[in-house]
Amino acid sequence: MKKKKLILFILLTAFSAGLQAQSLVVIVNSANSTDNLSFKQLKKIYTAAKQKWDNGKKIKLSVLNIQSEAGKKFLDKVYGMPAQEYKKFWLQKVFRGEAKAPVKKNTAQAVVDFVSGKPGAIGFVPQGTALNGVKTLKIDGKNSGEKGYPLP
Repeated sequence: MKKKKLILFILLTAFSAGLQAQSLVVIVNSANSTDNLSFKQLKKIYTAAKQKWDNGKKIKLSVLNIQSEAGKKFLDKVYGMPAQEYKKFWLQKVFRGEAKAPVKKNTAQAVVDFVSGKPGAIGFVPQGTALNGVKTLKIDGKNSGEKGYPLP
């Protein structure tokens, strides 16, 4: 019996570690002509330093729940700040009239649905999410899961 419990524990630990190790995928509306962003450009977009695509279309930000594993990873990698600082950052931007806050979604599928329905939209989801109606972006010339991808 102890051996079965140990095996089950090892399998569950390996499975949960695999989930946490999932890369993030940056997605845009399928009509978007952009195929690749530098990590620096991605940060500029998500900090509202860049608010329009190269074709002049307004960028519509979408974020996955920042309490989710993917949301926490995105905050860490792109913003380099915890959730409370992120909230303060956006409150200040909105209060000063500098930008609109990202649209928050509770599930990866809700992010995909939002991005697929809004020209100019961008979002991120965990690798393995069904990506109907959107396209993925390379970051620094790398696809999600490739060595050197900045959102592992």
